[in-house]
Amino acid sequence: MTTPPPDLAPAVLDVLRRHTGNPELQYAEPPVRVSGGFWADILAVRLEGAPPELDRDLIVRVMPEDEAARREIVVHTQVAAQGFPAPAVRLTGDATAGLGRPFIVMDRAPGRPLIPELGAASLLAHIPSIVRMPVRLARVAARLHALDPAPL
Repeated sequence: MTTPPPDLAPAVLDVLRRHTGNPELQYAEPPVRVSGGFWADILAVRLEGAPPELDRDLIVRVMPEDEAARREIVVHTQVAAQGFPAPAVRLTGDATAGLGRPFIVMDRAPGRPLIPELGAASLLAHIPSIVRMPVRLARVAARLHALDPAPL
């Protein structure tokens, strides 16, 4: 994880202040840029003075394109609403909501990557996990395919 771009964290906080109506809302700790997204800027944040629905570890995904963002927001919202173990969506906005790009605020899921960053020394230790990966991914895919696609 790295530090977010200098302009994104203050802009996100401004949007969250407007949404909550709390001009005193602050970050409880500095936001951290999360790697792993292939097209979105992702921040991990924790707020101080937040209402109950935002008083938790959160992920803010700031996406570059409206149409793809709308689809992503619908999918995240619907799979969680149907009971799939996915982070709850807390807030969404389009490019006019204050960041100049669409965004989604969701719970930060506990845990760690299924396959951590591997170096030559740690590769051997992770072979059992890597070998089980196809079965794990197939089970997740089967659960997703069992969801009602109508709301999507």
